[in-house]
Amino acid sequence: MNFIRRVVNNYQRAGPHLKRYLSSEHTQGEKSYTWLLVFPVATFGLGTWQVRRLEWKKGLINDMKERTHSPPSPYETRDMLIPGRTAQMEYKPVYVEGVFDHSKEILLGPRTRNDKTNRDPTGLIAHGKAEVGYHIVTPFVLDNGERILINRGWVDSKSKDQKTRPEGQITDHVRISGLVRKGEGRPQFSPAVKEGSLNWNYCDVYGFSNILNTLPLIIDADDKSTVPGGPIGGQTRVTLRNEHLNYVITWYALSAATLLMWFQLRKRPSAMFKGPKTKEI
Repeated sequence: MNFIRRVVNNYQRAGPHLKRYLSSEHTQGEKSYTWLLVFPVATFGLGTWQVRRLEWKKGLINDMKERTHSPPSPYETRDMLIPGRTAQMEYKPVYVEGVFDHSKEILLGPRTRNDKTNRDPTGLIAHGKAEVGYHIVTPFVLDNGERILINRGWVDSKSKDQKTRPEGQITDHVRISGLVRKGEGRPQFSPAVKEGSLNWNYCDVYGFSNILNTLPLIIDADDKSTVPGGPIGGQTRVTLRNEHLNYVITWYALSAATLLMWFQLRKRPSAMFKGPKTKEI
């Protein structure tokens, strides 16, 4: 609506100039106003483009839903190391078997706890408090000896030191299920992380793998991986914003409004561009 008001105001300010232009001998008749149709035509085209974008986004969302709700499949490291494959498979449920290497882990955060895990199976969370904490990224040794990264989940700030949660440092052979992730890029205004640091504010898979001596592959563990005293799994936020319907309505509304203005100008040009009144002496 603010945009429409600005358009109307601009038309009114341009009134005296357009009046002189339209009254010249070169611009008589209905053709004088044809150029103003560029506004409704352009906004209608933008609205139609957003309709196509809306359908495209709906397809992405449906594909995401189908992918995240598919049954877990074995995690194949050779396949995932193919360039671009993790991006294609992101959020695909998978599972791995092996043991954790707790000799070193990375704190990723600060991060807020996922609302979907609004429960306290581990005793690490005081309900309604300590909502800000860290994700724990730990090396995982597969049965074939390869090492990958597992984002085990969320702990509050008081439990970021692994010495405070010995019960959660499981050493048994386990099967972990979760979602394929491709990591995150460094935020634009985020300071550089010191070399070798175990505290990161974004998920740099290659940086983590260099520090923890693993393959540059990471899985976000699901909530079934949660153990008493350990991080809370299932912290992945799978969301796709879809604002295209609002854009469709906005552009089509602007198209209708500017077309209506054109009709009014065509019928009553003198009233639309009436200049300031002059006082006769």
